[in-house]
Amino acid sequence: MSCGGCSGAVTKALNRVDGVDKVEIDMEGQKVTVTGSVAKEVMFETIQKTGKAVSYAE
Repeated sequence: MSCGGCSGAVTKALNRVDGVDKVEIDMEGQKVTVTGSVAKEVMFETIQKTGKAVSYAE
Protein backbone atom coordinates (compact mmCIF):
# COMPACT_ATOMS: atom_id res chain seq x y z
CA MET A 1 0.00 0.00 0.00
CA SER A 2 1.35 3.34 -0.93
CA CYS A 3 -1.32 5.82 0.13
CA GLY A 4 -4.10 6.56 2.57
CA GLY A 5 -6.66 5.68 -0.07
CA CYS A 6 -5.24 2.18 -0.38
CA SER A 7 -5.16 1.62 3.37
CA GLY A 8 -8.63 3.09 3.69
CA ALA A 9 -10.01 0.68 1.08
CA VAL A 10 -8.45 -2.32 2.84
CA THR A 11 -9.67 -1.15 6.26
CA LYS A 12 -13.18 -0.53 4.99
CA ALA A 13 -13.35 -3.93 3.28
CA LEU A 14 -12.08 -5.81 6.32
CA ASN A 15 -14.38 -3.98 8.72
CA ARG A 16 -17.33 -5.30 6.70
CA VAL A 17 -16.34 -8.91 7.44
CA ASP A 18 -18.22 -10.57 10.29
CA GLY A 19 -15.83 -11.44 13.11
CA VAL A 20 -13.33 -8.62 12.52
CA ASP A 21 -12.92 -6.61 15.73
CA LYS A 22 -9.99 -4.36 14.83
CA VAL A 23 -7.86 -3.50 11.79
CA GLU A 24 -4.43 -1.89 12.11
CA ILE A 25 -2.38 -0.86 9.09
CA ASP A 26 1.37 -0.17 9.15
CA MET A 27 1.99 1.56 5.83
CA GLU A 28 5.75 1.77 6.34
CA GLY A 29 6.04 -1.92 7.14
CA GLN A 30 3.39 -2.87 4.56
CA LYS A 31 1.48 -4.90 7.17
CA VAL A 32 -2.15 -5.31 8.09
CA THR A 33 -3.01 -6.70 11.52
CA VAL A 34 -6.53 -8.01 12.02
CA THR A 35 -7.93 -8.86 15.45
CA GLY A 36 -11.01 -11.02 15.66
CA SER A 37 -12.34 -14.47 14.93
CA VAL A 38 -12.05 -14.72 11.17
CA ALA A 39 -10.26 -17.34 9.07
CA LYS A 40 -7.11 -16.06 7.40
CA GLU A 41 -8.42 -17.29 4.04
CA VAL A 42 -11.41 -14.97 4.37
CA MET A 43 -9.15 -12.03 5.22
CA PHE A 44 -6.85 -12.85 2.28
CA GLU A 45 -9.76 -13.00 -0.16
CA THR A 46 -11.15 -9.72 1.16
CA ILE A 47 -7.81 -7.92 0.79
CA GLN A 48 -7.19 -9.40 -2.67
CA LYS A 49 -10.55 -8.04 -3.83
CA THR A 50 -9.14 -4.54 -3.20
CA GLY A 51 -6.32 -5.30 -5.66
CA LYS A 52 -3.56 -5.69 -3.07
CA ALA A 53 -1.06 -8.55 -2.85
CA VAL A 54 -1.35 -10.76 0.22
CA SER A 55 1.07 -12.93 2.17
CA TYR A 56 1.00 -14.34 5.68
CA ALA A 57 3.51 -13.28 8.35
CA GLU A 58 3.59 -14.58 11.91
